Amino acid sequence: MKRRGLISSLIIAITIAVGLVVLLGYFIELPVLITIREVFVRWAVILTSVTLIVGVANLLTVHWRRAANAQPGGPYSVILLLAVAISFV
Repeated sequence: MKRRGLISSLIIAITIAVGLVVLLGYFIELPVLITIREVFVRWAVILTSVTLIVGVANLLTVHWRRAANAQPGGPYSVILLLAVAISFV
């Protein structure tokens, strides 16, 4: 159990450090800091995009199955699927 806490603390520390570097890159005009900030921001955009795609795919899969198998809440799943389709158009 202690290992999980250590890993969690390490992840939090890395997240805070990266956030501070990005924040400092906006306020301090050091070329190295600006370059590192740009790399971190690009990675954040890529990771966020992948996460969004996976999340939407999961949402569509779960609600498609619910609507197709006539499970409870199926009509709401159909409405959600239609709303997602309209949003993409």
